[in-house]
Amino acid sequence: MDKDTKVKELLAFRQQAYQQTFNLENRFSEAVVKDLERFCRGSTSCFHVDARYHAVLEGRREVWLRIRDALKLNPDDYFEKYTTGKERSHE
Repeated sequence: MDKDTKVKELLAFRQQAYQQTFNLENRFSEAVVKDLERFCRGSTSCFHVDARYHAVLEGRREVWLRIRDALKLNPDDYFEKYTTGKERSHE
């Protein structure tokens, strides 16, 4: 098995683990995801005049974006983003 295949399998497993953990068909999981989105400022600005607090907020947001990606991206886009750091364009 080549390296790309191993990485793709690992990322697919990780994505499935997130999807099972944060199963949006389960009302408790859905409540946790919504709470994390608010807490991590998933839909709002992280700006704060205090640079240290701003850094804390950005760290929270980074965690939220990782969870969101695992739940929302299709497997190919997830692989692309987490191997190249770039989002695939769907033109």
